[in-house]
Amino acid sequence: MFTVTFEALTRIDSQTALQTLFQSDRVYLAPGACVVFEGETILGPGVMLSGDCRFLGPTRIDNGSILTNARFGRGNV
Repeated sequence: MFTVTFEALTRIDSQTALQTLFQSDRVYLAPGACVVFEGETILGPGVMLSGDCRFLGPTRIDNGSILTNARFGRGNV
């Protein structure tokens, strides 16, 4: 599991930026996708995000999850 705490709303629109932030080459962002994070976010290996996603932590997304246009509010652990 890879954990990052975002102090403010943070928009990511490239796989390279996502992998750099989570210090892993095992999290994925589809081409053209955008994700917004705030608070603590935990991503498991093999997570694929696509479309327009928004996660307000604390949020945990388990190994191998594939999410498209997902919206999670606070406390999805």
